[in-house]
Amino acid sequence: ADTVFVHFGEDTHQDHRNLASAVISAARFIPNVLFYEGPSTRAFHPTVFVDITKTFPGVVANDHVSLDVRAGEVHALLGENGAGKTTLMNILYGIYQPDAGEILIDGRAAHIRSPRDAIAHGIGMVPQHFLLVRRHTVAENIALGLRETGFLFPLRRVEHRIREFGERYGLTVDPRAPVWQLSVSEQQRAEILKALLRGAEILVLDEPTSVLTPQEATQLFAVLTRMKAEGHAVIFISSSSAINWTRSWRWRTV
Repeated sequence: ADTVFVHFGEDTHQDHRNLASAVISAARFIPNVLFYEGPSTRAFHPTVFVDITKTFPGVVANDHVSLDVRAGEVHALLGENGAGKTTLMNILYGIYQPDAGEILIDGRAAHIRSPRDAIAHGIGMVPQHFLLVRRHTVAENIALGLRETGFLFPLRRVEHRIREFGERYGLTVDPRAPVWQLSVSEQQRAEILKALLRGAEILVLDEPTSVLTPQEATQLFAVLTRMKAEGHAVIFISSSSAINWTRSWRWRTV
């Protein structure tokens, strides 16, 4: 049914960026060694927001919002700037905590208190302003975010997985390229690959077309179609009414 999104509507501290840079720099002295974890093999569990409410001083960002997220669908979440779209997704990703309401995953209340908890539940998020370490390569950025599995793998293994997922989803990017040399579109692909390699089954994209050319936006829609076909759930946040939305997406204007 074409019902759904009910009305409502990352930022990393500089110290964390510096720490990330230092860790990767130190890893250079251990040739070809970094921790690697492959994507999740968990089954997708339906996710439901129930009466989510979030307020800030003088502002009600989310007022009893309820919606469901299903596998194999792209959910377009539309609304004006300041409507509370990103706030709701920040709650899903553990950046904010709701004042009321709950998130149900597979019918059970999920306590998502941090992005680490969100990732453990198979949730990934690509923020509007990317969080890549610019002086390091795509592979180094992605490897830094992968959890330890108990075994050491060569960095080239991470590069191989980036190429594999890039070909699979149409997210071509050179894993050895420094981030500062990449176009904005390529940086976005790297962020999406980072989420997928962490095992994201639900992927939140915050205003993804705002930084893309029309041709790049068309390419992104092709990527989302592939992800949809493989059973991923995508939540596409946008304040633009000019996008040519596909009829196969579930959407509602806020």
